[in-house]
Amino acid sequence: MSASVADSRPGPAAHRRRPAAGSPHVDAQVTYGTPFSNSQLQPGDLVFFYSPIGHVGIYLGDNTMVHTPATGSSVNVSTLWQAPSAAVRLS
Repeated sequence: MSASVADSRPGPAAHRRRPAAGSPHVDAQVTYGTPFSNSQLQPGDLVFFYSPIGHVGIYLGDNTMVHTPATGSSVNVSTLWQAPSAAVRLS
């Protein structure tokens, strides 16, 4: 089974609608792995945005990530529109 992922690469305006910051499931995800600096990002790392954390994506490399820009949106590939506030690597 293969999944289709849209490659829309939206700009910053597409990310203004986001789940409420401080969502319990997103807040917990940042504690699941080993934190590190953004300069050490590798494909597969989780990247988190905003303070308090309110959005998460999976880093793909080349300054891109896969995520859902808003509740009810399709999963897509986007450029990182800002530096992540946190990043973790799952082992």
